[in-house]
This record gives sequence, structure tokens and C-alpha cells, in this order.
Amino acid sequence: MTVPMDSEHAQHYVGTPASENPSVMQPPVEAVPEAKSSWLGRSFEHPLQAILGAALVLLLGFALTQTNDRISRLEDRFDRLEDKVDDGFARVDERFAQQDAKFEEINLKLTALIAAFNMTAEVDAAVEGTPLRSNAATTDGPTPQPN
Repeated sequence: MTVPMDSEHAQHYVGTPASENPSVMQPPVEAVPEAKSSWLGRSFEHPLQAILGAALVLLLGFALTQTNDRISRLEDRFDRLEDKVDDGFARVDERFAQQDAKFEEINLKLTALIAAFNMTAEVDAAVEGTPLRSNAATTDGPTPQPN
């Protein structure tokens, strides 16, 4: 790129003329400041830091995946435990239902037994408060028979 120069600014520029015209000069070729290198360029300057940084990143990634795996295994164990507890409660509920059925059966049998006892003379005599005498002959005389 050529820049037209006047004599006032020409003293700051050094260079070869772009043409035969001395008023047109090229900007001076100065030492180009070192461009900022990228992190990749800097890592080649310090290989130990690059290796340690990569190892740190790998270790962090490994730790995170291991933690996720452990959490997943714990969740699976809790799910299995919850299933076992639910099965246990279901078995207890089933046993309660069986016991209730047995109690109902015993209740029916007792009710039938009580009804059968109510039809006997012994129960009638006990309710009336009169003792029953045996059918065998006693010294007092004959035993009255219930109606």
C-alpha cells in the first residue's frame, strides 16, 4: 500500500520509494510486535504444564463419571430395596387377610356352638338358676324331668 507523503511526515517514514516520485513512500518496515500466541502455542513452550493440565482434565472427567456410576448403582440398590419392602408389606397384608378369614370362621363356629347350647336343657336350667340332677336314682327320690 502506498501512501502519499508530504515532506513533514516523510521524516517519520523510512523506506524505498514506490515509484520514481519521491513524495510517495511505503511505510517503514518495523519490527512486528510478537503476536499473542494462542494457548496451544503457549502449551508447546511449557510442555510440563500442558501435560499436567491434560492429566488434571482427564482426572476430573474420570471422577465425574465414576461419581455418576456410583450414584446410578446406589439408585438401583434403593430401587431393589424398595421392591423388597413392598413385597414384604404385601405378604404381611396377605397374612392379615388370612387371619381375618380364620377369625371369621372361628366366629361362625362359636356362634353355631352357642346356638346349639341355647337349645339344651342344661343351658335353660343354668339360666333359670336351677341345678340339673342326674338321671340316676338318688336317695331323695325320683328326679324331676324337665318339660
